[in-house]
Amino acid sequence: MLRFLADRLVRLVVVLLAITVVSFLFMHAIPGDPVALRLGEHASPQEVAHLRSSLGLDRPWFVQLALYLGRSHTAISARRSSTRSRSRRSSRSIFRRRSS
Repeated sequence: MLRFLADRLVRLVVVLLAITVVSFLFMHAIPGDPVALRLGEHASPQEVAHLRSSLGLDRPWFVQLALYLGRSHTAISARRSSTRSRSRRSSRSIFRRRSS
């Protein structure tokens, strides 16, 4: 049973990693420049360079992929912590209402 669960966990991690990489590749396959879309046609070259640098688009694709994976992990962690804090607040408010 433990071996089965370990096998499923490994498969889950591989599938999640594959989905993340495929979504990253799709985002890069879409035609157009995300910086030009965000800033518009009348942006100065300095603004374009700054935004491209802050988004990490001036780095090689493998560095961008690593940053994308890191952001995905950070987003998942932030979602978990916000869910926990919401559940704590809601449980406190439920107890206050009952005691009133």
